[in-house]
Amino acid sequence: MSIFMKIIIFFLIAFGFLSFVSSYNAIFSFGDSLADTGNFLLSGALAFPVIGKLPYGETFFNHATGRCSNGRLIVDFFAEAYGLPYLPPYLALKNGIKSENGVNFATAGATAIAAEYFYSKNITILWTNVW
Repeated sequence: MSIFMKIIIFFLIAFGFLSFVSSYNAIFSFGDSLADTGNFLLSGALAFPVIGKLPYGETFFNHATGRCSNGRLIVDFFAEAYGLPYLPPYLALKNGIKSENGVNFATAGATAIAAEYFYSKNITILWTNVW
């Protein structure tokens, strides 16, 4: 076994141990549609550019959530694993939603590159990184 593999195994074991002995009281999520719990919809978007049908999330939650999934997202499973409530979208905070246990900044179509870069290359985009 290579030293690289030994290091990886060590960190996986250490992380697993810390996960069991540590308690977390908040999650802050950043990302794109894989973690978006409703920011894209709350931003005023009229439709998901690729999916084409709003809203999603009704299979698990029994009501529209604005997720890019018809059920839970990976961030929902992390919240469940640590006994935390599901993360509210950041843009829901202005509607009085509380963020004591964290908040989700993820937005469908998010990019780490500023929109100006795409415009300078004559590329039209439907997303942004302005949150």
